[in-house]
Amino acid sequence: MQFLTAREETQGEAERKRSTFAQSQATAAWMRSNEQPVVLAVEPDEKLAQAMRDALQKEGYNVVVVQNSKEALEVMRKLVPSVVIAEAESPEISGQDLCLIVKRDTRLQAVPVILMTRSAQSADYANGHALGAVICMAKPFKMERLQHVVRLVAPPKAGRGYSSGAGLDRIDRTI
Repeated sequence: MQFLTAREETQGEAERKRSTFAQSQATAAWMRSNEQPVVLAVEPDEKLAQAMRDALQKEGYNVVVVQNSKEALEVMRKLVPSVVIAEAESPEISGQDLCLIVKRDTRLQAVPVILMTRSAQSADYANGHALGAVICMAKPFKMERLQHVVRLVAPPKAGRGYSSGAGLDRIDRTI
């Protein structure tokens, strides 16, 4: 029987987490490279949901739109999307809570999350980033801006004429 010190156990746990995260990133990258990217959008407003679907489908994405975060969790039990767009102030499970759930799930943690907020408060943006959102966008927004942001975090399949994520480090993270 081997006894590990607390430090050795902590180092082993940290190594397992790094390994699991690397595997989830590799899985997400493989999925994005082998099929049309899937955008999962949480949007309760029917008109805005349809506009988002149309705009992102034109860019070469498969788009799944759900009404709330509970439905988004159901979808993510079946598939790993290329990107999640969530309303920060959703009832029941907020977009911020959804982001936290995604980032804690080893199967999903490499999936970029874009949070939409009706508030332009910098504290909301900072909170979203602290939870793991790659970008926070204020509503209302222009569809061209959404298309641009989604292209940066989850490039469409090759052949659409877009580069693979180049420029992500240059965008304003509080769009």
